[in-house]
Order: sequence, then C-alpha cells, then structure tokens
Amino acid sequence: MQKIDKELREFFSELELIEDGDKASFRNWFDSVWIAIKDRTADLAEQQQLLADLCQDFVKHTAKKDQERLGVVYTPIEVVDFILHSVDDILQQEFGKSIGDEDVEVLEPFAGIGVFVTRLLQSGLIDEVDLERNYEQEIHANEIMPLPFLIAQANIERVYEDLTSEHKDFDNIRLTDTFKT
Repeated sequence: MQKIDKELREFFSELELIEDGDKASFRNWFDSVWIAIKDRTADLAEQQQLLADLCQDFVKHTAKKDQERLGVVYTPIEVVDFILHSVDDILQQEFGKSIGDEDVEVLEPFAGIGVFVTRLLQSGLIDEVDLERNYEQEIHANEIMPLPFLIAQANIERVYEDLTSEHKDFDNIRLTDTFKT
C-alpha cells in the first residue's frame, strides 16, 4: 500500500501534465500503479476495488466540491458483479440474447474509473471469441470528470491487455456530460 501511495503522491504532484494533455505521462503513472496493485493481489475483483478505493479517497480530498455537485459515488464490486449478471439473466430470459452477443450494445453512462466495463470484461459473460468485437464495437462509456475519465480509459485498456495479451486503445469512452443534450 505504501508503494501505491508513493506512486499516487508523485503523480498527483504533476497533475498539470494531465490537464495539458500529456497522455504518455499519465499512462506511465497508471502502469506503475497497476503493477503495484497486481503485486498486492491476484484477485481481479480486489484489484478493481483497491483502485476504486484509492480514487475515491483522492477525489474526496482533492475534488470535494465536484464530488458533491456531481454525486460521485463508487459502486462496490459485489454490486457491480450482481448488476452485470442480473442484466445478462434478463437479456437471456426476455430476449434470448446474452450481454456478449453481437448487436447487444452496452453503455456505461457514468463510467467513473471504468469498474463496470472492466468487470464486464473479466466476468466471463462475454465469450473469448466475442471479446475483441465487444471491446471495439459494442461497449461504450461516458464520464464527466477528466481524471476519472483518464483512469477509466487506462484501466479498461490494461484489463483488456491482461485478458488478451494485446494492447488496444479503448476508443469508445467519451469525456462528456451524459445529461446534456
């Protein structure tokens, strides 16, 4: 935990780089945090929970006004997993489809740090043969805050890379206000 905390402190002392669009610096930071998290636990759900806890603490201390104004809340991993499996069950019962089937579009309107998308990728609900298509075409996410947006994109890409041993940018995430028309 101390290693992760050290990485966070070093990164956030250079936060201006992100605001200026230095994506490479951000990715380097995220990779070091991701490695520290994976060193701490091999459990996929625990990895996402640890990342969520770290980000929630950071947002609470640095962006309290935005958190209150926007209602930033991180959903517990067990709840995320329950929702994903429940949606898949309903899709099968009502439409004869699975969440990973072709032409089933998934939209995460409030992505935060990407936990719903990462847990969907890790859930086994998408067959291996359908994973790339889903990732590239059928899974979409929106986030309103810049830092969680960047973390979500990096988080989703790292999970996909862990699953497939191939890096692919996750281009289906947007920095936008879901409620604006």
